[in-house]
Amino acid sequence: MAPVPPHASTIAELADAPVPIDEFKRRAATPPSPEETAEILELVEWFTRRYPTVKARMDYVRRAWKQWTRPTRIIG
Repeated sequence: MAPVPPHASTIAELADAPVPIDEFKRRAATPPSPEETAEILELVEWFTRRYPTVKARMDYVRRAWKQWTRPTRIIG
């Protein structure tokens, strides 16, 4: 098993911490920058080339969902 980074549990806590509604609304109301928009479009284009059909996209999502929802083993 790979060694656990020293601050893994702190990072996990920060990632899982709830965001206050006012902060969420502030962030959601801020439009992406032109650079972020270009990056998003590049990622969408890559994804649709990599998974050109609805079936391919759904197969990917099902595989990824299994991976994402697998319990983690952060020891800290």
